[in-house]
Amino acid sequence: MQFGDAAAIIEMAHALAAAVGDPAPRLTKDDLIRDGFGSGRWFDCFVAEADGTLTGYTLACKAYEAHTAHRRLWLGDLAELSWPLSLDMPSNSAVTPFIGSFGD
Repeated sequence: MQFGDAAAIIEMAHALAAAVGDPAPRLTKDDLIRDGFGSGRWFDCFVAEADGTLTGYTLACKAYEAHTAHRRLWLGDLAELSWPLSLDMPSNSAVTPFIGSFGD
């Protein structure tokens, strides 16, 4: 995800909510940038694009349970513009991760 992707991601989040019958998100561009960038970010966002246009996104965040020593990767908001999701991506598409690492 790049700063310029925020508006498209918000639009897709609204479409996803409508498709699954959830209330419209209250997410703003400022929320997405505040929570998705920098060393204190709460999630990583991965985007899909075709022909230079954003076509989908997903969010991922880490969780840890001390009492079980289990590490988990939570994947949320898997959205793609041609709902329902098609796993047959065009050959000219690319999934571009937000620059960041989940660590070891």
